[in-house]
Amino acid sequence: MANYKHIIFFTILIICSVNCIDLISIEQQPLFALAQKINDINLNVAGLESKICNGYFTDCYCDADGYLSGLILKANSTNSINWDDFIGFSKLENLVITNVYLSDQYFLYNSTKLVPLLEIHTYSNLIIDKPLPQNTLITEFNLNVINPPVLNIKASYFSKLVFFSIKNPVNIENDLSDPSGNEIEVLRIVSPNLPNVMLFQNLSSFYFDSTRYYFNQSTLSNLQSFNSIIELKLTFPSIISYDFPIGLSLIQNPKWIYVELNGNWNPPSEYIDFSNHKVSNSYFTISAGPKFNINGSFPFSKISSGQCEYFNFINGNLTTLPDLKIFNNVKQISLFSNVGGNLPSAKDSLQKSRVTHTFDLTGNKLTGTIDESWCSIDLKVSNNALSGLLPDCYYCYQNDPTYRYRLIGNNFTNIDINPACTYEQISVYKIIINENSATLIGKNIGINLNNIITDPLILFNTNNLNDSFTGTIFGNISSYDFINIRFKIPGINFTLSLGNNPPAVSNFSTSGLTVNFIGQYFSYNKSAIIVKIYNGKEFLDCTVQSSIFSEIICKLDFPVFSYDSWSDEKSVLYVDGMNTSFVIKLMNSTINNGYCDGFTKECYCYNGWTTLSPGPYCVIPNHYISTSSKVPSTTGGNISLFGWFGDIHNNIEVIINNTPLPIQSIDNETIVITISPGVGSKNIQVIQNNITWTGLIYPYSELTIKCLNDCSGNGVCNNSNGECKCNENYIGLDCLTKASSSTPPSQTHINPNGSTLISNEDTIFLIYFESINEIDFNNNQIQNSSINLKNGWKIDKNNSNSIESVSSITTFYQNINNITIIMTIENIESNNGKEFTFAGNQFTVSKDGFKLSLSVSNWNYKSNLNTLQIQMSSDVSLNEGNKTNECIDSDSKSTNVETSSNSNDLQNVNYLKISKNGKTLYGRFQTKMLSDGRPTTTITKVISKDDKKILISLNMPHCNECLLDPDFSVVINPDFKSSDSCGKENKKPWLIPVAVTVPIVGCALIIASFLLTMKILRLKKEKIRMKIALKNFK
Repeated sequence: MANYKHIIFFTILIICSVNCIDLISIEQQPLFALAQKINDINLNVAGLESKICNGYFTDCYCDADGYLSGLILKANSTNSINWDDFIGFSKLENLVITNVYLSDQYFLYNSTKLVPLLEIHTYSNLIIDKPLPQNTLITEFNLNVINPPVLNIKASYFSKLVFFSIKNPVNIENDLSDPSGNEIEVLRIVSPNLPNVMLFQNLSSFYFDSTRYYFNQSTLSNLQSFNSIIELKLTFPSIISYDFPIGLSLIQNPKWIYVELNGNWNPPSEYIDFSNHKVSNSYFTISAGPKFNINGSFPFSKISSGQCEYFNFINGNLTTLPDLKIFNNVKQISLFSNVGGNLPSAKDSLQKSRVTHTFDLTGNKLTGTIDESWCSIDLKVSNNALSGLLPDCYYCYQNDPTYRYRLIGNNFTNIDINPACTYEQISVYKIIINENSATLIGKNIGINLNNIITDPLILFNTNNLNDSFTGTIFGNISSYDFINIRFKIPGINFTLSLGNNPPAVSNFSTSGLTVNFIGQYFSYNKSAIIVKIYNGKEFLDCTVQSSIFSEIICKLDFPVFSYDSWSDEKSVLYVDGMNTSFVIKLMNSTINNGYCDGFTKECYCYNGWTTLSPGPYCVIPNHYISTSSKVPSTTGGNISLFGWFGDIHNNIEVIINNTPLPIQSIDNETIVITISPGVGSKNIQVIQNNITWTGLIYPYSELTIKCLNDCSGNGVCNNSNGECKCNENYIGLDCLTKASSSTPPSQTHINPNGSTLISNEDTIFLIYFESINEIDFNNNQIQNSSINLKNGWKIDKNNSNSIESVSSITTFYQNINNITIIMTIENIESNNGKEFTFAGNQFTVSKDGFKLSLSVSNWNYKSNLNTLQIQMSSDVSLNEGNKTNECIDSDSKSTNVETSSNSNDLQNVNYLKISKNGKTLYGRFQTKMLSDGRPTTTITKVISKDDKKILISLNMPHCNECLLDPDFSVVINPDFKSSDSCGKENKKPWLIPVAVTVPIVGCALIIASFLLTMKILRLKKEKIRMKIALKNFK
């Protein structure tokens, strides 16, 4: 109602501007006289008779015949006016009088002029003590008395008006007894008391303002009379806090369409439920004040249950956003209330309901990021504290001012005024034509209707937010086969088919598992495309990686083979339900870093590579650690982790004993980290590319290595390598045995099957490798991974390494499933023995000792977490063909096994003693091995033992080549008596040392025990006896 006069004005303004008429002559003189009387500066201008009718003055206008229809007067004198001053204007409909003095206090009642719309701003006090003129004279009345007293007005005084607005303070006395005859539709008052409007049956708009006075809260009970009002505005003082008018939420089925509540509200005692309001297309504005919340949270549990056009909550103080589901039925939301906390996802609320069009959160304190769920909503978040990456629906349009002002004043990390976006980020799926209307459907197509140019021309006028635009078609679109579409920002083009054209393939190419199709009438929507490639035997799915109008790129899960039984069936391409057939023959069984089996349809990666579904085959480094460097246990420091790490290091972490460590440097074979002081082994994890490797490392070096039995007091310990230097006439690893030249002879044989046999009198020691096993992190053997090493050896060569015959070397080898195993046995023949250096350790193998080297390469691990284990046996038996030594006491006849470690920090077997019949077999296991050419710690354990057999495990890391180095020797106990010396005194003890050294490369080795036939016997009788012994042992 209040805007009627503006509508009339602009209508007349348009008419006047077209016709350019002058004020009719009979009204010119009355207008000049009135303007001079009140000294209206605006009207005292030359050419007033023309300007008044052609829109020169706001709200001053004429009708089509030149009669004055609307007039605004602004006085600058104290001359008073009366109704006679307006008698010359016969068709005046809208009169606004400002800053004037009136002729008398009853000016409103003395009207002889029909003025439907009357607004008065006056310095004169007016009396309203009876009903105002009925609507035949005044239908809309707006009064503002400058510096007035409080008026007491009865409802009956204005009940016959349609519009009554008074900006002076009033007290309304409802003296109505009957609703009939009340014409008031719009009531706007300033008052300390909220009136009862129950009997105003036509009242649709009520504005109430009490900001100038203390509000009488007892009159809030009159809220119950507001259920039929359509437009409601209540404004309360802001300098004093009042209770929120909770009574509004108790009204049953109110008819409000527009509600505005302004005040400084106290915190409510409980959340307010406004679901009693069920009217659709409503507008709510609440100016809250800083205290209107419940512990910082939004004070409403529910708002209108009808679909709300607009909800505005301003001037509040909220520490966090409410549950967005509260706004599921609201099209436009504004929250300007110092809102803090993270911006939540709209996925399960506003995005799902698809009602909300706009959410304005400008000027709050929001943190967090904007996720893709907000792409379906016009979100305005300028001047907050948001950060992180903008989703593509915002990122791609940063150069568009309509987006930029929505985002400024935050801390986004991908701000770029010229972003380069692809079809993966912005896409157009289809266009639907309906006569002269077109709907464009896509992804991330924005909100700016003017950003799109099409050929043929379509002018878009409806924005369905981010996924579709609707517009009007200009021209004959039926003559076009396709339409070209350009997004001016960010500058990306699309082509769409306008007809039901099936996809057409003109060419294709292949690269590995990728197939590239060239043609037309394809789609930008990957989900609308299905590619099935026929291989002569079956159809295989080709997953679409990208697609545009003229090109499709898809990827097969498995290479396609052309089978011999090729048929005429064709591959098929589906786009939006339409299809086309084509012939394609492929053959590709190779992939980088692996191979595929066309029969089983499985692909396998080589060592060091893996596949992460649904990614491509064998392109991710399957990393592992094979060894590490060492630092002093007392200081710690930088260590190098050696192994295989590849060139891709996404989100890499190194964790030792659950503590992440800083990485100093990394390449494909080495990671350098800093480690604290410590002892022993450490659990370590290396995480990269979503793959976790777990294992053990031994990062600490020991300054002192213990000797066996501290050299038994008969020698000096070299603590750098744990080797005894025996005093004169003492021998053995622990210098326990006194040397003697008067002893029975021992026989040592290297047999064609790779085992070593040592015999003396009736005692036989047989040393051999049993097996190689792949084991997991928990030392469980991997099924079907064991290699039996008891047979299958081939002799490569047998020679001496010098003229003086310091040693003789025999080399054996095996090839099993591309795994190469090489074993070298070196028999030391020099009286001075031979010194060796292995993995940084120096040691000596004495005469008649043996050094075994075992190399394993190209082991195909089932997992990068797995390692290798070698199992080695030493069998003890009696040669029944030889004469039994009756001189040995009963205690010496039993088999005795002892183990010892040379480290205080590692529970490791470094020394092994096996005693039988007065003879002792010494085994020495180095603390180090070579892993891919680098020294690393190895762990040796006794698996089992009894009187006949001792089984030992040697554990190695995950490596391509591994090398171990134990050695063995046999000595005769000092109190030993030969079988022919019982009762004889002063017999000399004897010694035959045998050393076997096993370097192992690349994998755990399992070596079988087997009996060997003696080759070299000096006497025929000894040959026969040895053959009998071997036979019995077998």
